[in-house]
Amino acid sequence: MTTICDLSVPAEEFGLAETLQTLSDAQVACEPIAASNPTESMPLIRAHAPARQQLETAFTSDASVAAWTCVLDGDSGGLYRMEWATRVSLVHRLLAGERAMVLSATGSGREWSLRVLYPSREICSEIHTVCDEHNLGLTVDAIRDVDGEQSTHHGLTDAQHTALVQAHYMGYFAVPRKVNLVSVAESLDVSHQAASERLRRAHHTLIETTLGQLGAVSPQPRPRQPLLTNWR
Repeated sequence: MTTICDLSVPAEEFGLAETLQTLSDAQVACEPIAASNPTESMPLIRAHAPARQQLETAFTSDASVAAWTCVLDGDSGGLYRMEWATRVSLVHRLLAGERAMVLSATGSGREWSLRVLYPSREICSEIHTVCDEHNLGLTVDAIRDVDGEQSTHHGLTDAQHTALVQAHYMGYFAVPRKVNLVSVAESLDVSHQAASERLRRAHHTLIETTLGQLGAVSPQPRPRQPLLTNWR
Protein backbone atom coordinates (compact mmCIF):
# COMPACT_ATOMS: atom_id res chain seq x y z
CA MET A 1 0.00 0.00 0.00
CA THR A 2 1.19 3.52 -0.80
CA THR A 3 2.95 5.07 2.21
CA ILE A 4 3.72 8.67 3.14
CA CYS A 5 6.65 9.41 5.46
CA ASP A 6 7.38 12.68 7.24
CA LEU A 7 11.14 12.92 7.68
CA SER A 8 13.70 15.25 9.23
CA VAL A 9 17.22 15.48 7.80
CA PRO A 10 20.13 17.65 9.04
CA ALA A 11 20.83 20.53 6.68
CA GLU A 12 24.50 19.60 6.38
CA GLU A 13 23.45 16.31 4.77
CA PHE A 14 20.58 17.53 2.60
CA GLY A 15 21.92 20.89 1.44
CA LEU A 16 22.17 24.65 2.02
CA ALA A 17 23.49 24.20 5.57
CA GLU A 18 25.77 27.22 5.30
CA THR A 19 23.02 29.36 3.77
CA LEU A 20 20.51 28.46 6.48
CA GLN A 21 23.10 28.96 9.22
CA THR A 22 24.24 32.33 7.86
CA LEU A 23 20.71 33.61 7.25
CA SER A 24 18.69 32.46 10.23
CA ASP A 25 15.50 33.99 8.79
CA ALA A 26 15.83 32.24 5.41
CA GLN A 27 13.11 29.83 4.29
CA VAL A 28 13.65 27.43 1.40
CA ALA A 29 11.44 24.81 -0.24
CA CYS A 30 12.16 22.36 -3.04
CA GLU A 31 9.88 22.20 -6.05
CA PRO A 32 10.09 18.51 -7.03
CA ILE A 33 10.25 17.86 -10.77
CA ALA A 34 11.65 15.05 -12.88
CA ALA A 35 15.44 15.17 -13.20
CA SER A 36 17.52 13.78 -16.04
CA ASN A 37 20.75 13.15 -14.15
CA PRO A 38 22.02 12.92 -10.54
CA THR A 39 23.27 16.54 -10.35
CA GLU A 40 19.77 17.76 -11.20
CA SER A 41 17.91 16.02 -8.36
CA MET A 42 15.46 18.51 -6.87
CA PRO A 43 16.70 21.24 -9.21
CA LEU A 44 14.21 23.97 -8.31
CA ILE A 45 13.93 25.69 -4.94
CA ARG A 46 11.85 28.62 -3.77
CA ALA A 47 13.83 30.73 -1.31
CA HIS A 48 13.12 33.84 0.73
CA ALA A 49 15.28 35.90 3.09
CA PRO A 50 15.23 39.49 4.42
CA ALA A 51 17.59 40.58 1.62
CA ARG A 52 17.75 38.87 -1.77
CA GLN A 53 21.38 39.91 -2.36
CA GLN A 54 22.48 38.27 0.89
CA LEU A 55 20.60 35.11 -0.06
CA GLU A 56 22.29 34.84 -3.45
CA THR A 57 25.70 35.61 -1.96
CA ALA A 58 25.13 32.75 0.50
CA PHE A 59 24.24 30.40 -2.39
CA THR A 60 27.51 31.26 -4.11
CA SER A 61 29.64 30.45 -1.07
CA ASP A 62 27.62 27.39 0.05
CA ALA A 63 29.64 24.18 -0.41
CA SER A 64 26.51 22.17 -1.21
CA VAL A 65 25.75 24.29 -4.30
CA ALA A 66 27.78 23.70 -7.46
CA ALA A 67 25.92 26.39 -9.44
CA TRP A 68 22.65 28.33 -9.32
CA THR A 69 20.47 30.44 -11.62
CA CYS A 70 17.58 32.72 -10.72
CA VAL A 71 14.50 31.65 -12.71
CA LEU A 72 12.00 34.06 -11.19
CA ASP A 73 13.07 36.91 -8.92
CA GLY A 74 11.37 38.93 -6.22
CA ASP A 75 12.24 41.52 -3.58
CA SER A 76 13.29 38.99 -0.95
CA GLY A 77 14.13 35.93 -3.04
CA GLY A 78 12.56 33.93 -5.79
CA LEU A 79 12.66 30.67 -7.70
CA TYR A 80 16.12 29.22 -8.32
CA ARG A 81 17.49 26.40 -10.43
CA MET A 82 20.19 24.60 -8.46
CA GLU A 83 22.99 22.28 -9.44
CA TRP A 84 23.92 20.44 -6.26
CA ALA A 85 27.31 19.19 -5.17
CA THR A 86 27.75 15.44 -5.68
CA ARG A 87 27.40 14.46 -2.01
CA VAL A 88 24.10 16.33 -1.60
CA SER A 89 22.74 14.99 -4.88
CA LEU A 90 23.39 11.41 -3.77
CA VAL A 91 21.55 12.01 -0.48
CA HIS A 92 18.57 13.34 -2.43
CA ARG A 93 18.51 10.23 -4.58
CA LEU A 94 18.80 7.94 -1.54
CA LEU A 95 15.75 9.53 0.06
CA ALA A 96 13.68 9.73 -3.11
CA GLY A 97 14.86 7.45 -5.85
CA GLU A 98 13.02 6.08 -8.86
CA ARG A 99 10.37 4.46 -6.68
CA ALA A 100 9.57 7.46 -4.49
CA MET A 101 8.41 11.04 -4.84
CA VAL A 102 9.10 14.04 -2.61
CA LEU A 103 5.76 15.74 -2.01
CA SER A 104 7.32 18.62 -0.07
CA ALA A 105 10.74 19.63 1.27
CA THR A 106 11.26 22.75 3.37
CA GLY A 107 14.43 23.91 5.10
CA SER A 108 15.05 26.37 7.89
CA GLY A 109 17.53 26.64 10.73
CA ARG A 110 19.58 23.44 10.85
CA GLU A 111 17.29 20.87 9.25
CA TRP A 112 14.99 19.98 6.41
CA SER A 113 11.48 18.59 6.79
CA LEU A 114 10.38 16.25 4.02
CA ARG A 115 7.19 14.45 3.07
CA VAL A 116 7.97 11.50 0.80
CA LEU A 117 5.54 9.20 -1.03
CA TYR A 118 6.61 5.55 -1.36
CA PRO A 119 4.78 2.86 -3.37
CA SER A 120 4.83 0.55 -0.33
CA ARG A 121 6.06 0.25 3.24
CA GLU A 122 8.60 -2.34 2.10
CA ILE A 123 10.29 0.09 -0.30
CA CYS A 124 10.14 2.77 2.38
CA SER A 125 11.97 0.43 4.78
CA GLU A 126 14.53 -0.52 2.14
CA ILE A 127 15.46 3.08 1.43
CA HIS A 128 15.71 3.93 5.11
CA THR A 129 17.97 0.91 5.65
CA VAL A 130 20.27 2.22 2.91
CA CYS A 131 20.27 5.64 4.60
CA ASP A 132 21.32 4.00 7.87
CA GLU A 133 24.13 2.21 6.07
CA HIS A 134 25.36 5.59 4.83
CA ASN A 135 25.16 7.02 8.40
CA LEU A 136 22.59 9.68 7.51
CA GLY A 137 20.98 11.50 10.42
CA LEU A 138 17.49 10.65 9.24
CA THR A 139 14.55 10.89 11.66
CA VAL A 140 11.12 9.45 10.85
CA ASP A 141 8.57 11.83 12.37
CA ALA A 142 5.43 10.12 11.06
CA ILE A 143 4.42 7.34 8.71
CA ARG A 144 1.00 6.44 7.36
CA ASP A 145 -0.60 4.41 4.61
CA VAL A 146 -2.86 6.04 2.04
CA ASP A 147 -5.45 4.53 -0.23
CA GLY A 148 -3.55 4.54 -3.50
CA GLU A 149 -2.24 7.30 -5.74
CA GLN A 150 -5.56 9.07 -6.17
CA SER A 151 -5.63 10.29 -2.57
CA THR A 152 -2.43 12.27 -3.17
CA HIS A 153 -2.46 12.96 -6.90
CA HIS A 154 -6.22 12.94 -7.62
CA GLY A 155 -5.57 10.79 -10.69
CA LEU A 156 -2.93 13.13 -12.16
CA THR A 157 0.25 11.85 -13.76
CA ASP A 158 3.52 12.98 -12.17
CA ALA A 159 4.11 15.40 -15.07
CA GLN A 160 0.63 16.93 -14.72
CA HIS A 161 0.95 17.22 -10.96
CA THR A 162 4.35 18.92 -11.29
CA ALA A 163 3.05 21.32 -13.94
CA LEU A 164 0.08 22.37 -11.79
CA VAL A 165 2.19 22.85 -8.66
CA GLN A 166 4.83 24.77 -10.57
CA ALA A 167 2.29 27.04 -12.28
CA HIS A 168 0.59 27.71 -8.96
CA TYR A 169 3.77 28.67 -7.10
CA MET A 170 4.94 30.88 -9.96
CA GLY A 171 1.66 32.79 -9.88
CA TYR A 172 0.25 31.61 -13.21
CA PHE A 173 -3.22 31.22 -11.67
CA ALA A 174 -3.06 34.49 -9.71
CA VAL A 175 -5.36 37.39 -10.61
CA PRO A 176 -3.75 39.22 -12.29
CA ARG A 177 -1.24 36.61 -13.49
CA LYS A 178 2.35 37.06 -12.30
CA VAL A 179 3.89 34.96 -15.09
CA ASN A 180 2.82 33.73 -18.51
CA LEU A 181 2.75 30.18 -19.83
CA VAL A 182 6.11 30.64 -21.55
CA SER A 183 7.78 31.21 -18.16
CA VAL A 184 6.09 28.15 -16.69
CA ALA A 185 7.22 26.04 -19.65
CA GLU A 186 10.80 27.27 -19.33
CA SER A 187 10.91 26.41 -15.62
CA LEU A 188 9.73 22.87 -16.48
CA ASP A 189 12.19 22.52 -19.38
CA VAL A 190 9.36 21.73 -21.81
CA SER A 191 7.86 23.47 -24.81
CA HIS A 192 5.04 25.99 -24.58
CA GLN A 193 2.73 23.45 -26.25
CA ALA A 194 3.67 20.65 -23.84
CA ALA A 195 3.06 22.86 -20.79
CA SER A 196 -0.30 23.96 -22.18
CA GLU A 197 -1.41 20.37 -22.83
CA ARG A 198 -0.33 19.20 -19.37
CA LEU A 199 -2.27 21.96 -17.64
CA ARG A 200 -5.40 21.39 -19.75
CA ARG A 201 -5.34 17.63 -19.16
CA ALA A 202 -4.66 18.16 -15.46
CA HIS A 203 -7.65 20.49 -15.19
CA HIS A 204 -9.84 17.97 -17.00
CA THR A 205 -8.71 15.17 -14.68
CA LEU A 206 -9.27 17.23 -11.55
CA ILE A 207 -12.79 18.13 -12.65
CA GLU A 208 -13.58 14.49 -13.41
CA THR A 209 -12.15 13.15 -10.14
CA THR A 210 -13.57 15.86 -7.85
CA LEU A 211 -16.72 17.41 -9.29
CA GLY A 212 -17.47 14.20 -11.16
CA GLN A 213 -17.63 12.26 -7.90
CA LEU A 214 -20.29 14.70 -6.74
CA GLY A 215 -22.33 14.30 -9.91
CA ALA A 216 -21.63 17.89 -10.87
CA VAL A 217 -19.74 17.45 -14.13
CA SER A 218 -22.75 17.53 -16.43
CA PRO A 219 -24.50 20.91 -16.45
CA GLN A 220 -27.98 20.76 -15.04
CA PRO A 221 -30.75 21.61 -17.52
CA ARG A 222 -32.42 24.92 -16.90
CA PRO A 223 -36.15 24.69 -16.19
CA ARG A 224 -38.29 25.47 -19.21
CA GLN A 225 -40.15 28.74 -18.86
CA PRO A 226 -43.89 28.68 -19.80
CA LEU A 227 -44.84 30.48 -22.97
CA LEU A 228 -46.89 33.59 -22.35
CA THR A 229 -49.39 33.29 -25.18
CA ASN A 230 -52.29 35.25 -23.70
CA TRP A 231 -50.52 38.34 -22.47
CA ARG A 232 -51.74 41.83 -23.31
